[in-house]
Amino acid sequence: MEVIASAPGKTILFGEHAVVYSQPAIAAAVSKRAAIHIKDSRSDKTILKSVDLGFEAELDTKNKTYVLKKGKPGIIRYILEALHRAHNHSPIEITLSIDIPIGSGLGSSAAVTVATLAALHRYHNIYFNKKELAEMAHQVEFSVQGEASPLDTLISTYGGLIYLDRNKELHRIDAHINAPFVIGVTSKYGSTSKMVRNVKILKNKFPKVMNPVIETMGVLTDEAKIAIEEGDINKIGELMNLNHGFLDAIGVNTKELSRMVYIARASGAIGSKITGAGGGGSIIALCPDKVNEVSDAIGMYDSTITLNFSRRGVSSKVFNDKNKSNYNRNRRYNGRNHYKKQGASGKFINPKSNEIKSVDKKDSFSEKAIQNNNIKMPNGSKNFNNDLKQSNKKSININSDNKNKSKIKNNTNGNNKVIYNNKNQNKYQNNNKKNNKNYPKNKNQNNKNTNRYQPIKNNRRDYAN
Repeated sequence: MEVIASAPGKTILFGEHAVVYSQPAIAAAVSKRAAIHIKDSRSDKTILKSVDLGFEAELDTKNKTYVLKKGKPGIIRYILEALHRAHNHSPIEITLSIDIPIGSGLGSSAAVTVATLAALHRYHNIYFNKKELAEMAHQVEFSVQGEASPLDTLISTYGGLIYLDRNKELHRIDAHINAPFVIGVTSKYGSTSKMVRNVKILKNKFPKVMNPVIETMGVLTDEAKIAIEEGDINKIGELMNLNHGFLDAIGVNTKELSRMVYIARASGAIGSKITGAGGGGSIIALCPDKVNEVSDAIGMYDSTITLNFSRRGVSSKVFNDKNKSNYNRNRRYNGRNHYKKQGASGKFINPKSNEIKSVDKKDSFSEKAIQNNNIKMPNGSKNFNNDLKQSNKKSININSDNKNKSKIKNNTNGNNKVIYNNKNQNKYQNNNKKNNKNYPKNKNQNNKNTNRYQPIKNNRRDYAN
């Protein structure tokens, strides 16, 4: 069994840190993603590795411990916590692929956590919905960090542009912000858990000062929601600048972040602010007509990323080699390659079963083909029923799919009897004599039970995609 799941990173437009204290926030999924690939282990150990981050570790998912073989731990703790909660501790191989800068404030830990949980659910064939997945991912982040905003995991799960209200209910913002954003990333990474903890300490120390600041940040976010819905780019930029001032006041700014914020504004950005937890990481700049100028100016000191918003949230897929080979084999059987062309007749004959397949819709089956008593019914054959009428055979075996069956089931007359040989029904024929159905002579009579005993073709459960 092999599965893969991926989830997007995010950028917070408004409401960082205030959202931890039940204030609203606005965030958007971005085009950068994290992907988790899980397959059965070739040994009795669970191995986690990432070429992108340059680490490899051996995990003990039951006791939440690991042995680092190379690289730095960082994101391993989130994956290990997710495995502890959602895995049965059997040995597996896990590969992490990620193009989100770690510690940049773009939700790398949330994306990895959501992708890991989605992959584990698919691996164990456990149904999940996005609401439950987001809640579990938030619990993982809370366990690792001590404090955690639910916004990051919600965005990574649902995608799109999201407004989280004071009751922690999600509201999609149907707005098309065509103005591009430039993300500036410092070489100094911030720690989300450390910043959240520092703000909490400051709030407990100066509640009369911090509480009004946090509440005002919530009011600012409500104003920003209205501006986004109205498409007022200039107002959005001004509110971003105000939001940055509040983040500076609660102690999550650094000189590197401030440098990028003011360089962006001086280069033409109409709004710029910290995005994420702060203490390092990233800033976001709104610059409708000055993308290159802002990116080049920030790039003199730090790295930059130009991001697009993404409507796509978490997605997952199962790779099953056995099913894949069966699928390919069925395609070959139904395709032209399974038949050998017979001279100038233009027909293809299956040497194993003497089935004859016409490749020309205008070409009908000959009497010789009918007398073989084993006909491969082509899609779109218009002359088949005429040939059937002319035949003196009382019983003709037809290998056909359901679509062809619906075309010919009401067009048999005389003494002809149609016996449908459906390979998927062979195992039911001994126990169900109604598979071979004799149809009456009246061609206008409908038989509603034609497909009653067809086996279910697809009984897979629906998963969140």
